[in-house]
Parts: sequence; C-alpha cells; structure tokens
Amino acid sequence: MFSRLFLFYSFILTISVGETISGTVKNDANGKSIPNANIYIVETKQGTVTDPYGFFEIDLPSSSYTIQITNIGFKTYSAEITVTDQPVKLNVELESTILEFSEISVEGLFTTRLGNESVDVLSGDQIKSMEKESLSDVLRMLPGVDVQFAHANGRNVNLSIRGSSDYKPGGYNNRVLLLLDGFPIQIPNSGAPDWNSLPLESIQRIEVDNSPASAQYGHNSMGGVINLITDYNGEDQSTKIKLGGGTFTTAQTSLTHHVQKGNWTLGVNGMARTSEGHRFNADDQSNRIRSYLRYADQKGRTYRLSHILSYSDNGHPGFASTPSYRRSERTSHYLQGHGFYPIGAGVSMSHSLFLNKFDTRYYDKDGVPYEKTVGERLYDDITVGLRSEMLITRWERW
Repeated sequence: MFSRLFLFYSFILTISVGETISGTVKNDANGKSIPNANIYIVETKQGTVTDPYGFFEIDLPSSSYTIQITNIGFKTYSAEITVTDQPVKLNVELESTILEFSEISVEGLFTTRLGNESVDVLSGDQIKSMEKESLSDVLRMLPGVDVQFAHANGRNVNLSIRGSSDYKPGGYNNRVLLLLDGFPIQIPNSGAPDWNSLPLESIQRIEVDNSPASAQYGHNSMGGVINLITDYNGEDQSTKIKLGGGTFTTAQTSLTHHVQKGNWTLGVNGMARTSEGHRFNADDQSNRIRSYLRYADQKGRTYRLSHILSYSDNGHPGFASTPSYRRSERTSHYLQGHGFYPIGAGVSMSHSLFLNKFDTRYYDKDGVPYEKTVGERLYDDITVGLRSEMLITRWERW
C-alpha cells in the first residue's frame, strides 16, 4: 500500500497601484517659481526639492498622505492628498513671511595683525571666564585645536590644529607656529615654546588662523598660526594683586601694575607658582616677570620695548606604567622692540627686532635608581630676528 503526500504551495501576490504626484511651487506675491523648495511626505518620510523652475515630482503607492512644502522666507504649506490610479497634480503658491528669532549671539572674524586673512579671536574677557591656570589649558578649549600634556603646567605640551602635528616621538607641535605679539617664540632645539614662560596674566587676546599658512609664515605653520597679543594699554594708574591656592600644596600669586603719563605707558606683570603635583614627579615651580615701556603720540608714531624673564623647574612624570625620574629647569628671555611711524599720506614704516634666549638643564630626580640614571644635559638656544615693512596704512597694526 502506497501513501502519497501532496504539498500545495499557495502564492499570494499583492500588487499596489500608485501614481506620480507632480506640480509647481510659486511665490503668491509675484507668481515667480521657487527653486529648492522642500517637498516632504510625512507618512513615508520621503522627500524631494523643486528644480530651478519650481517643478517637483515624486512617486507614491495608492494611499492617503500629508504633504508639506517649506522654503526659507515663506509660510509652511500642508495638505492632505489621496493617491489612486490617476496622476495627482498639485500647484502651490507659498505666502511670504517675516522670519523672527530670539536673541542671537554673533561672533565675528578679526583681521590678524600679520596679514589680511581672517582668524578666530579669543578675547581677554573670554580667557578670564575660563578660569584656567596656564595658556596650554586655555588653547585646548578652542575648536579644532588639540592639546596634550601630562598636566596643565608641565614642560612637554603637544599642540596640533586639525591633527597637523606629529605626536611623540615625531615632535611637539612642529607644524603649528606660535607667536608672541607677532614674533616667533619656538625654541630652536626642540621646535616647541617654553610654555611655562608665556604670560597668561598679560594676554589681551588670542588670534588663531587654523588654515595652512606656510606661504606667508614658513614651514612651521603648515597646520596654522596662533598669535598671542599682550596688553599694552594701561590705565592712568592701576595695581592688581591676585592670590590663589588649591590641592597638592598649590599656591599662585600675580601682580599687575600700569602707569600712564602723557604719551608714555609703563607696565609690569609678575607671577609666581608652586605645586607638588597630582602624581609622582609632577611637581612644578614657575616664576616670571614682564615689563614694557610704550610711547604713542597723536601723529601716529608708536614705539615700544618689552622684556619677559622666566624661570621654571618641572618634573617629567612619564606614564603610570613607566614613571620618569627626569626633571628640567629653564631660564627664558624674550626681548622685543618695535617702532612705527607714518612717512606720507597713507604710507608708514614699521621696524621690529627680537631676541629669544633659552638656557635649559635636564637632570635626574634625587633618589633615582641606578638603572634609570641618564645624567645631566645642557642646552643653550638663542634666536634673533629683524623685520622692516612699508605699510599702506596710516595707523599701526602692532
């Protein structure tokens, strides 16, 4: 006896009939076509835009839909449509409207003193509101700027704009040029500035050009340029003293004094800081003083002389898995002179001279194990520069 099993498969084919929705979008005030108007189907989340002649077309299966048409400066159009087996024509006229917004904060672009390109500017008030304790800590808050360090007042800081600089062992911020009042301040031996010597308490604003600038500033500026502008505009007479402290036996004090008499302005800024650090060999000690003398008259002539003297003694903590016993102390000098004077209608001359000197000693921490001993190394670096310009302007840029 044979048994046969028959299996029957049933196929169900669903055919959904649809059609095309097409039409035009125009301005009801003048009848002109509106290009790039947004066409949106709420239920299917499909969309398209009108062509340069205000025409649009979209395919949909048979059903009921909500269509929305929007464009900046016009009221939103919304309607219910039903798609069957016949094409749907939809010609819409949008009504213009006034755009109303709540309060908008606009941050403009500022022209740098060194050229005609536009740069982002961080004002002195913005710097103060951050309540940071070092310049490297301030820069890491800027968009597009990446700053790496063991601690905010450490010796080794890597600065990169848009990922342009190499990271250790490739080099420290070797593709971002750092300027102080328009003068380069990198140490020739390492290509990095002495971060502990930069007077955050004296910075009036920070200009950041985050585009490649090698054609104007040289190879060190392939990733961008950061220009630190110090404050030369003293009041008639003012003195400010700040005292601070914190964890890890941290203490810091700063003094700012301005005197202005007639066309002359004299200023002094000083800072002293000490901290035991948050981990092994992360302590730091920094002392710096900045002084300047400036002359400016009503004829547009400006002359200034400034000097920064800094001393720092820092530990290099290394990594948690491989702590370092290395330390370094450094004395830095920045001497800058600048003169500006008109020589004719709309034409002026500018002369600048700068000298940077760095004396650095690397040494081992007390109690270093014998196998970790490296010994003492001394580095003396000096940079001298002279610049003269003829400017098509009557007022100084410096």
